[in-house]
Amino acid sequence: MERKFKILKIIRSLGLPNNPLDDLIDQLGGPDNVAEITGRRGMLVRASNGKGVVYQARNSKDVTMEMVNMHEKQLFMDGKKFVAVISEARSAGVSLQADRRALNQRRRVHLTLELPWSADRAIQQFGRTRRSNQTSAPEYRLLFTDLGGERRFASIESLPVVPPGCSSEKLDTIDDFIMKAKAALVSVGIVRDTVLGNGKEYGKFSGRIVDSDMHDVGRFFNRLLGLPPEIQNRLFELFVSILDLLIQNARREGHFDSGIVDMKANTVELKEKPKTVHVDKMSGASTVLFTFIMDRGVTWEWMGKRHFLLAFEGSTSGMFKIFCPAVGEALREMPLQELKSKYRRISSPEKARKGWEAEYETSSIQCMHGPKCKLGGFCTVGRRLQEVNVLGGLILPVWGTIEKALSKQARQSHKRIRVVRIETTTDNQRIVGLLIPNAAVKSVLQDLEWVQEIDD
Repeated sequence: MERKFKILKIIRSLGLPNNPLDDLIDQLGGPDNVAEITGRRGMLVRASNGKGVVYQARNSKDVTMEMVNMHEKQLFMDGKKFVAVISEARSAGVSLQADRRALNQRRRVHLTLELPWSADRAIQQFGRTRRSNQTSAPEYRLLFTDLGGERRFASIESLPVVPPGCSSEKLDTIDDFIMKAKAALVSVGIVRDTVLGNGKEYGKFSGRIVDSDMHDVGRFFNRLLGLPPEIQNRLFELFVSILDLLIQNARREGHFDSGIVDMKANTVELKEKPKTVHVDKMSGASTVLFTFIMDRGVTWEWMGKRHFLLAFEGSTSGMFKIFCPAVGEALREMPLQELKSKYRRISSPEKARKGWEAEYETSSIQCMHGPKCKLGGFCTVGRRLQEVNVLGGLILPVWGTIEKALSKQARQSHKRIRVVRIETTTDNQRIVGLLIPNAAVKSVLQDLEWVQEIDD
């Protein structure tokens, strides 16, 4: 017992911070003013005598523990409590919008103290305060620090990607970072049993990670939050750099799944009337092939209205945006050094105009490889006018057939199913469907005809 009291005394002297949730509720007026919708069974509240805190159950005699969250939610909607604290664990199906049927119709101000790491889960949480039949839309305020482990909640794309260990850093700096990073990962439990002390390899890191943690990105991010800011930010920058490299490699190899892709061009028109290629015998629903002509080019007159140069300064210092007559704006900005090594500046706008217009016309009928290209009309590299085939309508029953037909294609990028969204510029007709590469159209249609014959 003496040892127990001694340990408790040491714990009390540590000066540990208050429980964040209980402290927040206390500062907002206590449980009488704040509706708590979480998975907790109890909470710490101020003692009636004002000295210290006491533990009490969240539910009362009149409300069971299973119904306490619904009871708290109703108190908020009735205007008896004007603040609600919700957690992801117990907020599923909870509606807190300014409902016209509720007594509390004040505009909701939704503050996110901790966003989830995935966008779909974040949107689901935002939906708690934005529903139909509301008197006013909520106001969202995203709160996060400038730490790498929290910045990812707002936007990974906006982070500066400067990987530790790049060519600009000295070797001793890189080695020092690696040692600090390994120690930091051990300290927060990301890496386990990493230090060997068998006498021969004392201090060597094995880098073992528990299998359950191997694919849990959310857990990795949350544990990063427990690190000092400097090493936390550098580790996160390294993570984003590696992720960016993996995505680039996946794009290059044709394995990257980017979800629904919006296909855009200066003009998008239907080439011909949509063709029905399959009809489901049970439902009567049909699968339709849409063929579009997309013009990605930029005329000299169009460029002249906006810019005098075809390469002009981009958003980052030393980078330039590139506009081409065949494909319009390039996907990436080009460094000045690369620009100078590949191109030379033309002093006369008239000379540039002649070359531009010649390439603009040529690119409408052939790719940048010229008339002797091995792929012939199927090659679209640098081609201004592109023929795009999209299968719309009933898709799921013939998904396997389409997937099998695409797997026979020679090019790796043609084997993967891609869902695209395309809108015509003439009549704003929007189609969502599967992109069928030009080289695969014949094979896909033949397989669909075979399926139709089997059904008949």
